[in-house]
Amino acid sequence: MDKSCFHEIIRSSGSIFKNSEVLKLSHLPVSSILQLRDKQIAKMAECCQSIQNGIAAENMFLNGGVATGKTSTMKLFFQMIEKEFYNVKCIHVNCYRYDTEYKIYAKIYQILLGRENINGLQLSYMKDKILEYLVENRIVLIVGLDDYEFIHSRKLLNDIFYGFLRSDEFSKAEISIISASSDRKSPTLRDNVNTTYQPTNVYFPPYTQPQIYNILKQRCDEGFYQGVIGDDLIEKIADYTYDRGDLRYGIKLLMKIGNKAERDNSTEILEEYL
Repeated sequence: MDKSCFHEIIRSSGSIFKNSEVLKLSHLPVSSILQLRDKQIAKMAECCQSIQNGIAAENMFLNGGVATGKTSTMKLFFQMIEKEFYNVKCIHVNCYRYDTEYKIYAKIYQILLGRENINGLQLSYMKDKILEYLVENRIVLIVGLDDYEFIHSRKLLNDIFYGFLRSDEFSKAEISIISASSDRKSPTLRDNVNTTYQPTNVYFPPYTQPQIYNILKQRCDEGFYQGVIGDDLIEKIADYTYDRGDLRYGIKLLMKIGNKAERDNSTEILEEYL
């Protein structure tokens, strides 16, 4: 294959995708979340009523099966809270990636203080600076510890929760935690940490087959050009997805069959692409 042929393949524009971004797992489907997880958002909002008085929100535990919208709902909720209250900062932490106390505090330090370079900084220094910033600027901080079960050490998990939840005792900082897990078990914490944590449980039930269909249909309407994929095929993909119990499977499948159709220079997605 010569370079010109390679360039033509890579740069060729297909006729399938209108907006491929909405078919990525990272896409935040605002309308679907507001429609299907409105009860969860309302319950989370009730737990945050105190922040209008500069007091930390209630701690929360988001639990439910895999791909039930916990992460997306948390991220959208954080956007809504920050838009509503100038004195609140919400930071989402993916504990699969940030799985140590240092990594978690480094991320918070960088976001709050706008510092990119953390080379050589001690954990204790970052903790002090974060607390000073919150107190001096009267900021209420909500930390979202998503998939906290990836912090495998029980001692480390306790240390992280303790650092956030007991900070008001020595700095007057207002900090709360929203933890999320597909494990359906609230974090196992020491008594001196758990008495402060006491989260409100917010349950995310599995999506029904009709809900999965509507989610996938909406992504298809926004991601593909009109007429590219039929409702019958979306229904079949929704059935597959429901049987697997993982919405991410269906979303990834839509992207996969779209790419297949595009490689074939097809103007529609056929069932044979499944």
